[in-house]
Amino acid sequence: MKKPAQRELVFLSEIGVESCGEFGPKAERLARLLALGFPVPRGFCIESSELQRHIETHGLFPLIRQACARGADGGDAWRGPLGELRRRIIEEPLDDGLRRRIAAGLEKLGARSVAVRSSGLAEDSRVHSFAGLHDTVLAVRTDDECEEAVRACWASLFSERAFEYRRSCGIDGNRVAMAVLVEEQVTAEISGVAFGVDPAGRRLNQLVIELVRGSGSSLVSGRASPFRAKLSRSDLSILSTEGRDPGIEEVLAMRFPPAAGSRSEDPSSPLDRDELLRRVARLTLEAEAALGAPQDVEWAWDGERIHVLQSRPITPVGGARPWAAGQVWTNANAGEVIPDVVTPMTWSMVEPALVALFAGIFRLVGIDVRQITLVGRVAGRVYFNLNTAVGILRSVPFVKERDLGEMLGGMQVDPAGGSRVSIPDEDLPSIRISLLRLLLAVPRFIVWCLLHRPRRGEAFLKVLRRETDRMRERSRREISPLERCILLRDCFDIFSGDRDSLAYPMVGMIGFQSLDRVCRRWLASEGAMIAHRLVAGQRGVESAEAGLALWDLARAARLSPD
Repeated sequence: MKKPAQRELVFLSEIGVESCGEFGPKAERLARLLALGFPVPRGFCIESSELQRHIETHGLFPLIRQACARGADGGDAWRGPLGELRRRIIEEPLDDGLRRRIAAGLEKLGARSVAVRSSGLAEDSRVHSFAGLHDTVLAVRTDDECEEAVRACWASLFSERAFEYRRSCGIDGNRVAMAVLVEEQVTAEISGVAFGVDPAGRRLNQLVIELVRGSGSSLVSGRASPFRAKLSRSDLSILSTEGRDPGIEEVLAMRFPPAAGSRSEDPSSPLDRDELLRRVARLTLEAEAALGAPQDVEWAWDGERIHVLQSRPITPVGGARPWAAGQVWTNANAGEVIPDVVTPMTWSMVEPALVALFAGIFRLVGIDVRQITLVGRVAGRVYFNLNTAVGILRSVPFVKERDLGEMLGGMQVDPAGGSRVSIPDEDLPSIRISLLRLLLAVPRFIVWCLLHRPRRGEAFLKVLRRETDRMRERSRREISPLERCILLRDCFDIFSGDRDSLAYPMVGMIGFQSLDRVCRRWLASEGAMIAHRLVAGQRGVESAEAGLALWDLARAARLSPD
């Protein structure tokens, strides 16, 4: 068989749109992005015919055919010839002509170090991904190291995991080929991966960005747990964050000024984590527009500029997204009152009791709680559904712009963890409130609030305590199973039959929100905290008594050094 003819060295900037595919999809996509002005590192390509030349020169085709034949028969017999094939590819020397071309390419690049990346001809299509299956070798500095890295990339084409993946996809292993891309290596302060759509959650309206400090090799290989953020594709608002990497915060605390001339970067704006996320998101959407499909983009930030290291289309995720995947649950309040796993009997009482308590409140604004999900169990514990809470909040005209965390008292998010939750509109339940019905309900609602004054609330608590003590006393007696069932029914009737159980806390919440709004409007920048200061230290709030008692204990200890 005639060996393929060698050609002159080809740089990324020289690959045209009419390329015949000999450089692989990875290199050709980067060449296209580079031509459109994207920040792609400089590099040159070793076409796929060089691997064919290497295999023919050293007589390795029989090992390929043997591995493929044994793989088709099932079992593990293919592993032997495949391992021998990899060993021979790595150990056999490169063609002299290719060695001279590599040396010339490195000299022309003039880079301190390069990254040698595989660019398989079958990888990263719209159907098959191959993400992470083929090797990349970083920090390559000499001609000899580059030659070794090229052979390592070629050998990864025949790794066991790549072989298994091709076999599962029905790709003929006798016809696979690989080009190699040699790029100037970016000295990354922060790097990561950006997904133009959420492949795990199957959301087509969100981007997902993962980032780590330094090189992204640990992230791509799965060795590092990244900081992860989800952003809205429509306005690039940050919907949620997960994880925390102090190293990232340390780097960004330096607030490097962005470099002018880089796509999607405003030189006048300071750089913090959220701004970095938005710049990566814009770059990802621009790559999608340029390449015609949502992209999985590997990127690196060198302290001045975001570089696109590679871009591949996201393969179809398929299937309808389950309802549960979009739900956000919280055990705020419930975690204090019912901290343990609930038994089936307890749940059979707790769920209808909670629904009955909220039903009376929501009925005032025309919401039927039977049509929505209020509470559920997560790992056996009681949780409230935040989607429902936000959906109700967004459906009431006068409070739809208020933050749910503020309405529940503020500081609902752990500042040390840095986690935030913002639920997209498509995951909110459909709750429609008639404005006319709401206006007609306003007088009744005002009367309802006036009827649930603090003094009446104290009287209600006394009655509730008395009934609770009576029930506790009955439960301690020797009673029959039938009497115990009647006791449970009576307990249920007390806590679910009177919506006043929830009315007084609701009126208190409304009162505080009114105070907070007045303070913010009239007292300028200090108003945000004054409402909290005005109610701090109030006695008679049972949930606050423990904190006040601890404060008293600390004062006593300070007065008695011994």
